[in-house]
Parts: sequence; C-alpha cells; structure tokens
Amino acid sequence: MRFYPALVLVEKVSFMPLFPASLLPFGRNLWLPAAMLLALLLALGFYVPATDFALLLLVATTLAAIFMLWNAYANLRRTLGGSADEIHAQMIRITRGDFSSDITVSSGMENSMLADLGKMQKILHAQAIAHKLSEDAMRASTEHLNEAQRHAHRSATSAMSVLRIG
Repeated sequence: MRFYPALVLVEKVSFMPLFPASLLPFGRNLWLPAAMLLALLLALGFYVPATDFALLLLVATTLAAIFMLWNAYANLRRTLGGSADEIHAQMIRITRGDFSSDITVSSGMENSMLADLGKMQKILHAQAIAHKLSEDAMRASTEHLNEAQRHAHRSATSAMSVLRIG
C-alpha cells in the first residue's frame, strides 16, 4: 500500500464543479476546503493511504458543499430580510389593503427586500389615507353643491310664484 503525505495530496484535489461561479465561495476551484483538511492532517502528523484518498476527497467535497449551501442560504436570507413565507404573507396583506401593522426589520437588514416592502407599505398607507380624505372632501363638496342647487331652485321657484301673483 502506498502512502502519500497530506501535503502532496493538496495538489491533486483541484477539480472543476458544475456550479455557477457566483455560488462558490472560492471561485471555480474547490480545492481550498480539501487543502485545509489535508493540511490539518499533515499538521497532526497523519499520512493518508492512497486508497483513502477518494474518501478524503468525498468528505472534503461534502464539507465544501455544505458550506456553499449555508453561504447561499445566508446570502438569500440577508437579501430578502426574512423567510420567503414571511415576505409572501406581508405581500398578501398589502395587496388586500391591510396596513394595520408595521413591517419590522431586524438590525442589519435595512437594505433588504422586506425593508423595501415596509417602505412601500407606508407609502401606500399614506396614499390610501389621502385618497379617503379626498373622497370625503369631494362627497362634502357634492353635498354642498346639491344643497346650493336645491336652494337656488327653491329661490327661483319662489321668485317665479311672486312674479305670477304680482
């Protein structure tokens, strides 16, 4: 059985994954996590049998994949500002016109989608209030106009009756 020092194996661990480069924390080569694991083994004085190289590579790749998935999850959560279900629930509330409760955003999430949704909610709430006030003012003006028209009609009818009598 051939044994390789862990340092020699570091050079053999570079490979090209099938993931987009934006999702990879170390670019297109994922040799760094494997290299760190092998360097740890070397530092501890271990030698790796050549037959265990595939297992070691599998462990390093699995750890790198877990790290990448966690990193992607954290980036997505940071971008959204919360869970997708929470954002969806807030969007449903806003589309139904329910502005009763403010959308709270945790610190560090001020530039997230949830924060922008909260700003939009406040703007829409202010516009809804302004729209209601405008409708109320228009309704009051319409009532005043109708009352003035009724009064003018009564005055004109009264004046006509006075002219007919006289």
